[in-house]
Amino acid sequence: MTYSPGLVSVIIPYYKKKRRIIECIKSILNQRHNLIEIIVIDDGSEDDLIYFLKEINVNLKLIKQFNCGPSSARNAGISASQGEYLKFLDADDFLLDQLKEEVEFSKLLKNNEFSVGCSLKLSEASGVISPHSRRDALSSYVPNGVELALDAPLISAPLWPRYVIQNLGGFREDITYREDYEFFMRAILSGYKPVFIPLPVFVYCDYQCDQRVSRQLPKATSKQQLKIFKGLIFCLQGNSELSLDIVLNEALSAAAWQAARILVREGSIQEAALLFRLSRELSHGDKIVGQWQYQLACRILGPIAAEQFLTKARKLVNKMLSLLPN
Repeated sequence: MTYSPGLVSVIIPYYKKKRRIIECIKSILNQRHNLIEIIVIDDGSEDDLIYFLKEINVNLKLIKQFNCGPSSARNAGISASQGEYLKFLDADDFLLDQLKEEVEFSKLLKNNEFSVGCSLKLSEASGVISPHSRRDALSSYVPNGVELALDAPLISAPLWPRYVIQNLGGFREDITYREDYEFFMRAILSGYKPVFIPLPVFVYCDYQCDQRVSRQLPKATSKQQLKIFKGLIFCLQGNSELSLDIVLNEALSAAAWQAARILVREGSIQEAALLFRLSRELSHGDKIVGQWQYQLACRILGPIAAEQFLTKARKLVNKMLSLLPN
């Protein structure tokens, strides 16, 4: 499919959020950049979204499909899009009026680069909007490879050139958990470089519900985590130039180690052990991610026993603190 120069395709997976998607779409219509197409993918909702959207009289593409998850929905949107640039947006988030600046900035980048803006977070409980992470709070802050691997930007922060998406083959549909992280890291490990701009470009709405498209499927986190990192390591090792990059190897090693620690806390010991082993292979056996107490415990007990010991110790301390008089 041919693309339209300057056109931005905003791709929105949708799942049972009629009221919130209206604010989402309004935020797109309010952009100063006027070359925009809106593509909504209804991922198996059993509601009257098409009639609801007619009430706001907006021109968009609506795709209906069976409930297959966010990766499948975004890929359907990619296939239907015609934009030179693609922006992914969840139906309960909204864009800030910075798309014009994002496009102008992207036009200045090299072929192996893509722009990444800052993210804000709206707390449903307090109504407060704040930077989503340290990276988003400091305008001059540029994260290194390890920090990126441990805390990749949210899905709506980048403005993706179409050719990057096409070269990567879109989102992995066998990944239903952290699929945006896998996609971002796969882009980096394939040789594409994020260039950060000090502009907040969208607001992530931290709603406490199960209707975010990224939460609609059961998360078999242990197997998904293992699948993600095996795939990313394969991607890195398949690139003869990047596989020698010490920073990238350390970054991926640190992210795998952090994920393994989480799996230990969840009780997925077998998968955690495999991730620890993959992490050590990337860092040549000398990388432990954590504070000095944890590192010391790891050297004495090993990473799994150390995590279990510290988890029990934290629970005991918290229980003792709860018994103290106010």
